[in-house]
This record gives sequence, structure tokens and C-alpha cells, in this order.
Amino acid sequence: MIKNISAIVMLFALAGCQSTKSPSTVDASAYGKLNHAMPARVISVRSVEVAGKTAEGATVGAIAGAAIAGKSASNGRDIKRGVVGALVGALVGAGIEKAVTDGGPAVEYVVQTDNKMLYTLVLSSTPPFALGDKVLVVQGNPASLIPDPSR
Repeated sequence: MIKNISAIVMLFALAGCQSTKSPSTVDASAYGKLNHAMPARVISVRSVEVAGKTAEGATVGAIAGAAIAGKSASNGRDIKRGVVGALVGALVGAGIEKAVTDGGPAVEYVVQTDNKMLYTLVLSSTPPFALGDKVLVVQGNPASLIPDPSR
């Protein structure tokens, strides 16, 4: 039981060690994907604090904890182990999510496209763009802003 809980804690501790992405970092899932980009101009820049929870950390933690701790449910003991693993995993996952997402500095950009549509986007705290900068709004998951090399 202690080994299983240790495995859960190690798993989520490693997951929480990933660094905040810089504007020049692209997620591995973007490799080979074609995203739509539209020209725009930055019309507002403001510093913001990221707060709140999505519950994804607790959900993933509970699922992983239950899977690791209760590999089979053939008897009552294994079911209890799975429940304890789910609870521990949920607590660890929620803690990691809070450490990664809560209270972090960021920048909110408002951009206006050539056809006058307005979009807002919150990015890392290092503002690479200033008022008036010409950018491309890359629609993907996650969306991003990049400098517009054509303007």
C-alpha cells in the first residue's frame, strides 16, 4: 500500500515539474498539425493573475491513483485499496494543479483582426508584444500569438 501511494505521489510530482511555456515553445501535440492563422494588431495589453481551478488535476489524479492502487477488484481489500488510491491521487492532483495554475502572473492581449473582429488571449507573463504590434492569431489548442513576418 505504501509503495502504491509513493508511486502516485512520484508520478504527480514529476507531472507538476513541467515548466511554464514561453511564447517560443510549441506543444508536442502541435507537431504536424495545420492551424488557421489570421493577421491582427495588438490593441490592449494588461497584466493579470491566473486563478481558479479546472478540476482536471483532481480528476486525473483520482483516475491514476485508483488504477495504480487497485489493479484488480477481485476482493474487498483491492476495492478499498483502489478507493484510497483515488482519494490520495485526487488530493495530489489538485495540489499540483493549484501550484501550476493558481496565482501566476500572465498577460492578457486584446487583438483586432483586419475585419475588425476582437479576440482576447492570456499568455505567459513575459510580454513579447506591445500595443500596435502586428501579429498572427493562431487558432489551435491552445491558441497563440506570433509575430507577423509579412507586415
